[in-house]
Amino acid sequence: MEDSDQESDISADSLQNEPGELTDKVVSKCLSNRGYSADGTELVYLDLGLENKNLTNVALLENYRFIQNLDLSNNKLRDVSVLSSLKFLLNLDASNNLLESLPCLEGPFNLLSADFSCNHIMDISRIGRVPSLLTLNLDNNQVTTIHGLDGCSSLKELSLNHNSVSVISGLNQLPLQTLRLSHNSLRRISGLEELGKLQILHLSHF
Repeated sequence: MEDSDQESDISADSLQNEPGELTDKVVSKCLSNRGYSADGTELVYLDLGLENKNLTNVALLENYRFIQNLDLSNNKLRDVSVLSSLKFLLNLDASNNLLESLPCLEGPFNLLSADFSCNHIMDISRIGRVPSLLTLNLDNNQVTTIHGLDGCSSLKELSLNHNSVSVISGLNQLPLQTLRLSHNSLRRISGLEELGKLQILHLSHF
């Protein structure tokens, strides 16, 4: 009888969530680094590692607003718009997913780094105003045009290796120190004249 009841509970749990949907149970096993929230009012978990979970839906993250370091790498995500709810997010890894466009990242107040490498991203113009962002990794995507990054006014490191960028543009307002554009489709090398703080430039195999 107990076995039957247990099977019923398991069946009920499986019906409540779609395959690939993030659950509180999964989150509870992946939280780490307990500390005080950014506003200093609560003792919370600050890190959440959800890599390699076959996730397709992470809407539940809106309930974990104090997360500062989030790893969503190696999943099957096509939508990460929930990131706008994570106001205290500092570091994000969303590499190796199925994203086709860069999401708006205006929600987090102090986002420092974002890794969107190894997706299917073609459009990066939706990123929005993210003045705190220092590092953005877009390696191994399908970006053809660099556009919409002017709101990332503190961006120091941009990596676009292995894309389809044909013209270097849209960077003249950024304080870039490192720019990686190897393995692209550049027709000519220009547009670097106004990058006065540039220290490291990778342009091989263009």
